[in-house]
Amino acid sequence: MTTTIDTEKKRLFLGKNLAYLLTQNALDVKNLSAETGIPAATLARLKRDGSNPTLSSIEPLLDFFRVDINSFLYEDMSDPTFPGRKKMGELVSIAVYSQEEISKGKHQAKVSSFIAAAGVSQNAFGVAISSDTLAPAFQNNSIVILDPDLKPLEADFVLCVLGSNPDASPVFRQLFMDGDDYYFKPVNPGFGEMKHFEQYFILGVIIKSIESWR
Repeated sequence: MTTTIDTEKKRLFLGKNLAYLLTQNALDVKNLSAETGIPAATLARLKRDGSNPTLSSIEPLLDFFRVDINSFLYEDMSDPTFPGRKKMGELVSIAVYSQEEISKGKHQAKVSSFIAAAGVSQNAFGVAISSDTLAPAFQNNSIVILDPDLKPLEADFVLCVLGSNPDASPVFRQLFMDGDDYYFKPVNPGFGEMKHFEQYFILGVIIKSIESWR
């Protein structure tokens, strides 16, 4: 059942607030759609005055921007006196590399785009997946976000350089541990078996995946 929000009793600032938050965080509708899973057409409708939002279309935005529903709907967040501004979650602009570029190494790779993400470190970066080589864990046409500041844990997915050659191409692997020994398993089961490496360098731990259906 779809729950419609009653917008008749108070002035609605939804469209203005959404436009303000997009501008403040250097986002466009396409980026926000990729981050939240809300269709771009729905977001465009929410930006228009007089839209009648449903709770299901609002909740992902509240979580992403870290604002409460009352402020988002009924208060002008662009007003300098808005009391909740300091409570709003900060978004980090992160570089996104193509799958082909990141295989050259992060320092040699060229940035293909930037996106905003919440709850990540300033050193986080993204990789745009353009093949089925990481299926079934990560789908073609998705973006994986990696945090190089996190210590990897059992069964984490990581981007790493395996072996003693620091100039070797980084690869995605799933990490397993046995005491101090690290074992690296291909994400796609069709790409070989799990192997132990004495020497390795982990470039980042995957913390989230943003899927796009278009």
